[in-house]
Amino acid sequence: MVLKSLCRAMAAAFLGGLLAVPALAQMPGPVKTEHPRLLASQSDIQQLRDSIMQGEFPSEGGSITVTFTSQLIKPADDAYAILFGAYEGPGGDRLFIRHVESASEATARFQAGMIRANGTAIGAMSFAAKPDANGNITVVFKWNKAAGTASASQNGNLLFSVSNNADVKAWSPKRNNFLFGPRIGEQIKFVEVQDAQGKSVHQASGIDYDLHGSLTSLYITADKMPGWLAACSSTDLTGAGVCNVATAGRNVLIETAKNLSLAYKLSDNPNHLTAAKAYADRVLKAPVSNGGEWSMSSRVGALGVLYDWLYLDLGPQAVAGDAARRSYNQVFADTIKATVASSVPEKDNLVDSTCGHGNTFSASRFDCEVEPVYENWSPASGKPSISALYLTGHNMSAVSGMAMGLLAIADTHTEVLPMLNTAYKHFQYGFVRAREQVSVDGGNHVGYGYNASGEVAERLHIWRKALATDSATEVLKADWLPKMIYPFIYGQRHDNTFPARGDVFTFNAGFGNLAALALSAAALGNDPVAMGYYQNQIKPVRQRSERIPLLWERMLYPATVAPAGVESLELARHFRTAGFVTMRDSWDFAQAAMLDFKSTSFISENHHHMDQNSFSLNYKAPLLLDAGQYDEYNTPHWWNYYTRTVAHNSILVFDKTEVFKSDKDALLSNDGGQSLGGRSRYPTLEQLKEGQSHWLQGVTAFENGDSYSYTAGNASRAYSANKLEQENGFLRHVLFLRDPARRYDAAKAKPIILVFDSVRTKNGLAATSLLQAANKPASNAGEADEGNGRTALAFADSAERRTTIRNGGGMVTVETLLPEQARVVRVGLNANESGQCRQAPLKDETAPVFSNDCRYLVQYPVGNGQFAWYNYPNDPSKVNVQKADAGGWRLEISPLTAPAAGQAQYFLNVLNVADNDGQSGPVNRSVARRLNRVNEATEAVLIQDRLMVLFNRGVAPVGAYGWTSASGYSEILATGLKKNAAYVCRRQSKDGVYVYKVEESADSAARNSSGEGVLSCTAQG
Repeated sequence: MVLKSLCRAMAAAFLGGLLAVPALAQMPGPVKTEHPRLLASQSDIQQLRDSIMQGEFPSEGGSITVTFTSQLIKPADDAYAILFGAYEGPGGDRLFIRHVESASEATARFQAGMIRANGTAIGAMSFAAKPDANGNITVVFKWNKAAGTASASQNGNLLFSVSNNADVKAWSPKRNNFLFGPRIGEQIKFVEVQDAQGKSVHQASGIDYDLHGSLTSLYITADKMPGWLAACSSTDLTGAGVCNVATAGRNVLIETAKNLSLAYKLSDNPNHLTAAKAYADRVLKAPVSNGGEWSMSSRVGALGVLYDWLYLDLGPQAVAGDAARRSYNQVFADTIKATVASSVPEKDNLVDSTCGHGNTFSASRFDCEVEPVYENWSPASGKPSISALYLTGHNMSAVSGMAMGLLAIADTHTEVLPMLNTAYKHFQYGFVRAREQVSVDGGNHVGYGYNASGEVAERLHIWRKALATDSATEVLKADWLPKMIYPFIYGQRHDNTFPARGDVFTFNAGFGNLAALALSAAALGNDPVAMGYYQNQIKPVRQRSERIPLLWERMLYPATVAPAGVESLELARHFRTAGFVTMRDSWDFAQAAMLDFKSTSFISENHHHMDQNSFSLNYKAPLLLDAGQYDEYNTPHWWNYYTRTVAHNSILVFDKTEVFKSDKDALLSNDGGQSLGGRSRYPTLEQLKEGQSHWLQGVTAFENGDSYSYTAGNASRAYSANKLEQENGFLRHVLFLRDPARRYDAAKAKPIILVFDSVRTKNGLAATSLLQAANKPASNAGEADEGNGRTALAFADSAERRTTIRNGGGMVTVETLLPEQARVVRVGLNANESGQCRQAPLKDETAPVFSNDCRYLVQYPVGNGQFAWYNYPNDPSKVNVQKADAGGWRLEISPLTAPAAGQAQYFLNVLNVADNDGQSGPVNRSVARRLNRVNEATEAVLIQDRLMVLFNRGVAPVGAYGWTSASGYSEILATGLKKNAAYVCRRQSKDGVYVYKVEESADSAARNSSGEGVLSCTAQG
């Protein structure tokens, strides 16, 4: 009876044909037992195979018909381009059509051939293209292995024919031959594959060119892999590229395993299985502890993929030289378990990354000795946890790689389930919640480079595919995931790049990770705009090196939603918590002006910069930018300049008593900027919440209208409480004025942007406003050299302080209206200018030198309360940097005298964007001027003798503004008002001036301010 019940239970477990192993409490379902189950199922693979060629390739005999149009060679073309099939060895038995004409020939020439794996030609014939009346060329291959016959023809004319041929009888081509690579301009018109009985197994009127381009790259990689590996050192397991199995990361180890496995599953070519075996042999040579968690997790993930995808192919084979004569499946599983359990190297292994520092591994339970704390962890508790690393760091990568290996073997090695369950809980309570909290609208605090990882979607996909759940159960719910493409849609610049926020490497819309984000949004969110962005912006600029990922994207995210353009979107968007506000004047990416503002709702380190309340501006080139270069993590440039406030368009408050230090307690430069203070560098999710240690006020207002976008941020808590008032110490307002017609017409007027700051310091400290530029700012000021690459600018008229910055096709003129009495310093030198700056050491052991490189100047304490200017250059040997945003010039704007106690400091810069006029001096016209205020709360600015803009000089929402002007104007745009309150806008002529008021009123003519305290009105009277 018991046996019968057990059998019934086992039978019930075959959900959808899958026998699943028991689930522990936290996992929403058991681990499937079918292979493959990591990332994709056999059904998913079959769908991809069918999209390439339906049915099975007729290796034993049949025919292939290819109808195409030819294209003569162009300078960029390969002279011997393969139009169809596989030509290069080693590719197994193959057939092909390739170009063979020279550049001087007027007629296209081809070669059609059938070749054995050993290089013996069954038949190969060159021929001149002879199109039919419709301009088409039709080549037909026929073969019958049993009879030993083979032939090829062009438009019915025989090219070659053999019969009773021993080579044909030994010839068995595989699916890797069904491959197309036509030149640009050539068209594949018709394709048909028939089996030996003449039955059509595949017929199509064309091909998917992108798909076959990806397939070509995949097969070439698999074909060449054995040769590449044979050239690797047998003793040095580092080396370059695929040779490195000791210290490489997931982009080498896991991706290589994935691609070799996929190549074999799509091609059926035994050579590709041989390639996977050769790579597996090399990976297995690496000691389990090599490379620390970075490489350990990657090897575990790679072995998991090889185990899972090649379970019945490579898995049963015996490992050569293994004393116990174990199979690959057993060696893979044993190595995965040994790597997970390894306590070496100390503090840099998978136990430490999963269980928490100080925890150990329980061999008897295959789990952490002490279960780590997932939520509400306190360092003072002494309990192990990685919760401070849910937001950032390598732990998500480490746990993901480990989970791949354990999910692969969990059905036959159920002892690993406890550790697998621990990994799942880290996702459930930590990694997913961190992104849910920070990326609620899709944004990320680190900006664009490190937010562009399609791996996030892939890591969730791993669990969703490997666990057996019913349709009502959602594994690791992530409503935020389909939104992650939107910061990129809004942030795309004229050249397909993005603002240089956070640590950023060379990156643009053509990189594969972004494609994965867009397609996951289209597939998971059924989002037509995401699909349209992929089709219109990503695909046309996709890197050639990113061809293979397209196959994975097609399989993992098979989106069917019809594409839609971005034109229906609003021109500005706020990404909450992450704290980004992006404002545009057009969806014509090449012609649009775009400003991105950042005021994150928390402070942290890692790839997150000290850049709160900063902005950048782009129009046909970076104009005002995030300066510095991501030469490498933890370099002197990174610590002392690049990540610091001094490299951003924000505010400095220099306090000579303030001390900045690295995570190793090394003394750093004093830039006068933001800092963690006594806060931990890696906060828990609880510490990010309002009122907690790492919380910042962040973006406090956002509103978008047809003719403007407005935002405000509060970065007070990002600065030391010893120098800045913590509630209202640094308030920034940004108003982006646009001509609504420019949304559709690039010739219309470019935007005017107002940046208004109120700063409240302590101890009479002066604030400095920064503007970073790519090129030397031109001004209408006299100049005084102060040394150290610093030039004081003396403006004759404080109402006419103009500075123009030109770059590429764009320019911006900065009109500095506040402070009323200002000190303006230009920092930087051109290569041909005289001057010297002291260079900080590139490496700690390098002696300082002097040069005219003054791009990255910052003050460093030299003792006794004294400071010296040092330039912190980037490491020039690191070339994977976004050089367009490297900068090299900045403007420092500060009050002429230090403020009195309790006195606020005000800054107001008006930015006028225009096409580059090709001149060298400043633009000789102003677009803005201040108007006389009547009450202390009012800051009134007249824009283009038309629009009066109002900012709040105080900290509380305003009930009344008052100002005067010599002329009468009507249009008013007021910010800083009480929310949803009734106001009247009045104008009165009195004693030769016009007096204006915007004040609360119960009058029937009153209009309500918006929910963000903004009111657009016409002055009455």
